Amino acid sequence: VLKTATNQPISTADMIATVGVEALLSPRRHGAVSLPWKRLDAALSGFSAGQVIVVLGETSRGKTSFALQAATSIGYQCKSALLWTMEMSPQSLFRRMVNQISGLPLASRPQQTTFEDRERHRLAVGHLAEHPVYFDGHSRTVASFAASIRRVAQQSDLGLAVVDYLQLIRSSGGVNRAQQVSEASRNLKLVAMDFGIPIIVLSQVDRSSVKGKDAKIGLHSGKESGDIENDADVLLAIQAPQLSRDAETPVQIDVQKQREGACGFSIPMVFRPLSQTFMETYSE
Repeated sequence: VLKTATNQPISTADMIATVGVEALLSPRRHGAVSLPWKRLDAALSGFSAGQVIVVLGETSRGKTSFALQAATSIGYQCKSALLWTMEMSPQSLFRRMVNQISGLPLASRPQQTTFEDRERHRLAVGHLAEHPVYFDGHSRTVASFAASIRRVAQQSDLGLAVVDYLQLIRSSGGVNRAQQVSEASRNLKLVAMDFGIPIIVLSQVDRSSVKGKDAKIGLHSGKESGDIENDADVLLAIQAPQLSRDAETPVQIDVQKQREGACGFSIPMVFRPLSQTFMETYSE
């Protein structure tokens, strides 16, 4: 890792002397965080320190479930995650995480739950107790969220942060919403770099960009997009119809941008309503 004095430029000569030519020219390495989807993890080389990963999706297409699944997988890597939630309560997110880990929804009536189901829920709760996920439900600005990151990083090995979602962030700058969203997007990129963690940023989609029978989410489909696509190191789009409550729904995860890798391809998955999870599919 290259170490430099604070606020000091670094020259190529310093890089060669400090890091070494072999390390500088070596192939891209896997990032600090692995993903729970093997093909997507391999395609993105995981998530790396300082990255901003923007996930675009229409309303009720599983953006939050996708981010939660990535966040809960951090525990298996002995790291913690911080979720900045401005729409769902921490209690609701906790229930969904237990749902994902156990593979079973929580029954509306406890007496309807079998012993086996209760045991699976108990093990899921135990995992979250042993590998905590932190929730920030009070911040409304990027500066406040950065303070939360600092506090969590002081008490655990923070590996990932999630913002749910970009368009709800308050901003004092800019004369219109596009400029305000641009400011929030840029500030989140600076926070990711300053703290050395990847940040998943969920973003709503401008409905006018996905009108029509065959319309798909594109690189510039972010609502009040501003500079979202410019600040993102990785931009993923969840291409999916309305998710079914009873059956698996086929979806595509489009890799529309990857600053240090290939893009313009899709990973086929299905959304499973029972567990609220995305699973990769493989053709025979």
